[in-house]
Amino acid sequence: LVVISATQVARDAFNANDMNLKDMSESKAILETCDSLFAILQNEQMKKDKIYWLKCLKNRDGEFKWIKARFEFDSRFMYLKGDSVIE
Repeated sequence: LVVISATQVARDAFNANDMNLKDMSESKAILETCDSLFAILQNEQMKKDKIYWLKCLKNRDGEFKWIKARFEFDSRFMYLKGDSVIE
């Protein structure tokens, strides 16, 4: 069974260029029970450029913690394009 859920970030992290686990405003129990946790990063300039970053904050069974991947989003056609840029 796959469950995907959204959670809030701390007010200080809103529109931030980067994020980590301490920026979550929700209960610590969420961090302890989830298998994977991703952050969607997008500031005002990124919104204008129609890009965002997806960052892996927690991965229980893998080595990809803290890796970010860039995506482009075209809302006219609901088109999501994965970019080759990974940090």
